Amino acid sequence: MDENGNNGTQTWDPNWHERMAELQGNLMLASLFQMALGGFGLVGLLLKVIGPITITVLISLLGFCLAGEAARMASLNWGISLLMVVLVTIFSEYLKNVPVPVPLSALV
Repeated sequence: MDENGNNGTQTWDPNWHERMAELQGNLMLASLFQMALGGFGLVGLLLKVIGPITITVLISLLGFCLAGEAARMASLNWGISLLMVVLVTIFSEYLKNVPVPVPLSALV
């Protein structure tokens, strides 16, 4: 650190806007891909190839990595956090047998 308290090893990247736009585009494409997998029923086909042990380990690792950030963000607004918990509970437990009409889902 220098006398002003700045870290001398970090430099400002002038292209950070471009990098953020690239990251946002990648996230949007990944989301569209995930929606397509779920919408066309391809997740069921993938589950025949990928076993539950693989999925359990992956989801556990993701959950452990994101738990701290989720707690930090939840502490910023308790109302929205509680609403999300209630909605996830309703959607996962009470609406699991409600059919959702998706075009072309009967073909898969």
